[in-house]
Amino acid sequence: MRKPLIRTKYELVYKSIDDATLWLSAHGLNIDRTRIGEYKRVFKKFLDKYNSGNFTVEEQKEFFSTYVNLVYETQELVYISNGLSKLINSDLDERLKKFIKGPVINTAENSDKSTNLGRNIAFELLIASKLSSSGFEIDLGTEADLSIIHNNIKIFIECKRPQYKHQINSNIKGAFRQLKKRYNEYDGQKNVLGLIALSVSKILNPDLDILVSSNSFLMHSYIEKILDNFHNDHKKKYLNPGDQRTIGMIVYFSTPVSIEEEGIVAHSHLIDFTNCCDIHSKEIEIVREIAEIVDKGSS
Repeated sequence: MRKPLIRTKYELVYKSIDDATLWLSAHGLNIDRTRIGEYKRVFKKFLDKYNSGNFTVEEQKEFFSTYVNLVYETQELVYISNGLSKLINSDLDERLKKFIKGPVINTAENSDKSTNLGRNIAFELLIASKLSSSGFEIDLGTEADLSIIHNNIKIFIECKRPQYKHQINSNIKGAFRQLKKRYNEYDGQKNVLGLIALSVSKILNPDLDILVSSNSFLMHSYIEKILDNFHNDHKKKYLNPGDQRTIGMIVYFSTPVSIEEEGIVAHSHLIDFTNCCDIHSKEIEIVREIAEIVDKGSS
């Protein structure tokens, strides 16, 4: 389920952004003075300039960093709206109110001032959209960040988005504690499991640097290696959850990329599943089943 990149024509990108903002408006949100509204305005300005034929090299250079942020942010918005377009409830509405908040520039968010809340919610909704697109029924109304049902088993999911490398361990342990609390409070305690969803984007690429490769195949291999190195460095942190009901972890990595042969800047996002449970336990099969379903839903 490691997809190398997303690429399409500028007009289609803008159309997808417009559709996503209409979806937000349908949920009663006015996005004009939010970061989402700014993305739409700036992308339209870029598109008009591009289509005019008067977009000078100097202007393109000045706009480049803004464009990279636009691609990164708007494509995640589009993924969320596409995946959750059929979900209509008050729990989603409340998440969306928080989602549209935060600074325009990704690298300007500050966890000390809680300006990262909007993008934290975005990560929760992104995971929900991936699961929803794969056919799972999503519940955003639980005390957990979200939950799904798989083979009559309730599966709670706690989402974490550490900002710094030194926060990885505390975030994983915090998720373990939260999941254990969910299990103990759930009525059907014997028929409940849990997953952690961990965004490693800020850890692996804090400055939103563009990953460059000559072709998409090499980029795919390069990003796979980055994630494999992450697993090797940190697997001890999640292989001992302290509760056998916490069976696995969803690892998410999102980054801007540049493919030199094609002359494009694109957005790549990747989802991996890994186990927290023992590889010889029956629960490992549940992790594999969910991973396969999501993989098919993403293809």
